[in-house]
Amino acid sequence: MYKFNQIPSRLKNNDITIHEASNLIAEFVIKNQPLFNLDSYDDDFKSEIYLRILESGSRIFSSYEPESGSFFSYFYCCLLSMISTQIKKEAIKSLNFAVISDECIKNYDEKIISYSNINTETYAAEKQKIESTLKGKLCYKTTNINKKDKMILVIALKSSFFITDEQIKRVAKIYNLTYSELYDVIQKLKEDLLYKQDRKTMYVERRNKAYYYHKRYENQIDRIKKSKEELCKESLLKNLYRKNELHEKRWQNYNKKLQNGYIHIRPSNKTIAGILGICERQVAYYLFCGKNTNKTIESYEKPMKV
Repeated sequence: MYKFNQIPSRLKNNDITIHEASNLIAEFVIKNQPLFNLDSYDDDFKSEIYLRILESGSRIFSSYEPESGSFFSYFYCCLLSMISTQIKKEAIKSLNFAVISDECIKNYDEKIISYSNINTETYAAEKQKIESTLKGKLCYKTTNINKKDKMILVIALKSSFFITDEQIKRVAKIYNLTYSELYDVIQKLKEDLLYKQDRKTMYVERRNKAYYYHKRYENQIDRIKKSKEELCKESLLKNLYRKNELHEKRWQNYNKKLQNGYIHIRPSNKTIAGILGICERQVAYYLFCGKNTNKTIESYEKPMKV
């Protein structure tokens, strides 16, 4: 402790430089973490504190007044202030991430619990029950409709999770269905898709979280690289590179799966085929036609021959 308290006087007498003095106090903190209760924080938090000490060295020594007390007492208060500031900074950063992230869900921990409680067997049984209820539901209503004219109906069922009430009314009118007939089918399909929505939300959250940490570690690496201080620089960078690589890979993997349609929130062609009483190949054909035609729903909104 005596040597630590002598650092300001050694600096004043030009026995050491400001950079050397900053290194000495940072080294003291690293070796005596329990003394400052730093051992209760994770490595990322401690890295930020060490970096703050190195960056704030000149201000720490210029503000010290020997007549007011020992350098250790003064520095101890400075470090507690740094820790408090960093805690607030971490909280604000986390809040900002939650706000600016488009797909971020508020009660993350609660969601993770709900995801872990999803019973796939129960879901499979419920899915089978829904498919059984819907089987042939619109079969007799659409039997006499020209094959080409089923395209809009197939697209509407495929888009059931996102279709609006107004669009349901328009599609029902085209096929001489009542609004309630088509609405009930689409609502049942939505119930089946809620499980997929939860799984996709979980993947998006994990993707966003991995990206957040990747950018955070990237920023820390950049700051340490620009720092002129050499104390523990190599070990800090090595640890940050490892963590950054881990989260970057996670982010890229989740992103790739989502971009490749790992989880589509839409009913299967088999389910739609069962509802309409046609084969899956016909459903695929109607969807293909829908992608490769210039016709819109407006072109169908006229009396149809049935």
